[in-house]
Amino acid sequence: MPAPRTISQEAFNAAVKDNIDEFEMEGDEAVKSAVEEFELQGIDLSGLVLSANAASCRHPAEEAAMQLKASLEGDGPALSKSLAAFLAAVDNTDAKLQLTAATVAQRTGVLPPLQQYCLAESSSDVHQRSTALRALACLLTCPEARDELAAKGSCTKLCRLLADTDDVTLATAAATALSAATSKNETNKAATVDADLGPAVQHVLALPSCTDQTVAAICELLRRCCNADDDRPIVSRAFQNGRNLGSQGVPISLLSVLQRMLSANAAESNGHQATAATNGNNSNSINRNASEADEDAGTAVSASPASVQAAVCSALKWMVVNEEICKGFSDAGGVRTALQVLQQGLGRPGVVRTSAALLRQLAGSDVIKDDIIRMGALETVTRAARMHIPHLGALEQVLGLLAALTLRNPSGGDAAMEAGCIDAALEVMGATMNRAPAAQWAQRQACQSVRNVAGRGPELRPAIIAKGAESLLRASGAKFPAACQDVSSAALRDLGFEKYQT
Repeated sequence: MPAPRTISQEAFNAAVKDNIDEFEMEGDEAVKSAVEEFELQGIDLSGLVLSANAASCRHPAEEAAMQLKASLEGDGPALSKSLAAFLAAVDNTDAKLQLTAATVAQRTGVLPPLQQYCLAESSSDVHQRSTALRALACLLTCPEARDELAAKGSCTKLCRLLADTDDVTLATAAATALSAATSKNETNKAATVDADLGPAVQHVLALPSCTDQTVAAICELLRRCCNADDDRPIVSRAFQNGRNLGSQGVPISLLSVLQRMLSANAAESNGHQATAATNGNNSNSINRNASEADEDAGTAVSASPASVQAAVCSALKWMVVNEEICKGFSDAGGVRTALQVLQQGLGRPGVVRTSAALLRQLAGSDVIKDDIIRMGALETVTRAARMHIPHLGALEQVLGLLAALTLRNPSGGDAAMEAGCIDAALEVMGATMNRAPAAQWAQRQACQSVRNVAGRGPELRPAIIAKGAESLLRASGAKFPAACQDVSSAALRDLGFEKYQT
């Protein structure tokens, strides 16, 4: 895909001025008209100051970047002050605003001295170096900055920094910078994985002081390296990256993180129970208030661990990509652990979505598929589907797991019917039927699940029809034709209907 066309700030300013002079527009109207005109032409306006007085003012990110560049080159204010000002001007929770600020900053030429400082072995101030890496990560929001980094081969050095440091603050910052560098950039993904990323992240995860924030940063980096999100090359190495990392044992290291977190959760839960038992002689009202306080505290404490569990499951999904890796992961207790994460995460859509997606990936193996069912996954699927009807992302993965477990698996179909999975899938279809187009992928997985069970279980078809499957399948195919028409028609055919086209 060709890079989007861009224009200079001067060209945009001239268009605004023409609108004001020739068409007698007010300033805001002139800017709006110019933006619409350029966007209709497919021009990317990222990095431009979209203001009527842009010619007489600088974007705050430009000022901050020039100041930082001067400090890095030894001709400016204190570096700590410049880094703080840069982060204040560029770092933003609004992705569009951050992209604009990073693009403006990149045009000042601040990247070379900033990356040189981050990678210099003589940089002894860990805190300041970590702050500089955060600034680098913000700057790498800009695609041009990522391409420049790729041209210099800097990801190899950043990965080496990750492998060599025992400081978790520095490791977190380095992982964050690498995550930004590998976003939508195939060259940086390949360079990072080839620089022994697997051993580097295993080293960091094994540090005694490794924090939740560090684990989350590592997981985001792994996910970025295994995700084919750069649409410029003809082919991507993302799958190969995942396979290489999986073969190096990274999934086992992440599994250890999950198992430690589950053990900590169990110990905390036992502590709450012991506290409740100790206070058993208090009045009912005091007991009730204490219980509510414990529940609130547990929710607050577990919010961060829950997000880390979701991040770990998301990263794992991209690396358990072949039979050998899946078997090794399962033999190490991975299937049981992933199912425990799903079971304990019910009510937390992010955890449910990612843990179900991981189990869905593992269920691609016929041997592991049966193990997942034997461990009670189908009962959990039924509960999860009914609990998360408002959350379509979680629903899609839960029903996708059901579809994977019942695919070419007659005994799995029998077990799914007995566990109430098909009832739950049909309930989801009815409850989300009017949520087009957002619900289309959850609907597709529900249709696929019905088809899988009906296709291999002729004795189950009358019971499925009696549950009202026909009308729901026809409605799904009509309501969501792009996603569901084929699979809903196939399900009706497998249920024995002569007129099965939806």
